[in-house]
Amino acid sequence: MGPVVYGRFYLRLAQALGDPHVTIMSMHDAVESTDSNAQDLRMGGQSGILMWNRSKDDATLPSLSPVGISMSVKLPAATWTCVEFGLDADMGTMQTWVDGKAVAGLQLDGTATADVDASWLGSRPAWRPKITDLKLGWEAYGGASNTVWIDDVALHTSRIGCGS
Repeated sequence: MGPVVYGRFYLRLAQALGDPHVTIMSMHDAVESTDSNAQDLRMGGQSGILMWNRSKDDATLPSLSPVGISMSVKLPAATWTCVEFGLDADMGTMQTWVDGKAVAGLQLDGTATADVDASWLGSRPAWRPKITDLKLGWEAYGGASNTVWIDDVALHTSRIGCGS
């Protein structure tokens, strides 16, 4: 994958995201990894919302504060949801859309925003991902189980959209 990657997939969860930390999507980050310690950029859930997580320092986007949580989205159960993302390594930005709408708490634009990306940028201000793969599925760090369906996965160098 190059420095600019856009992705889209449809997701259906049997149960809504709960409080435990889970991953739905992960991408190997070659910049953060060493030969003996692979690191990933992950999208998943915690505190009932969709969020990004960086395995290197466990930073979350948004911050898991009441304000940060309110700026993300809850994914409904038993409903197909379109999830899109855009990563630009040169600019150090990330964008996220759910059902075609930008999610304010899941945007990284390089300017620290309290309760959104201030801790993400504060812990690694020069972070620029070098994504080399895409993995989709369910990984739970606190024993949470779920049945997950994933469909219509696409990657491109420009935004793909959810279609009709």
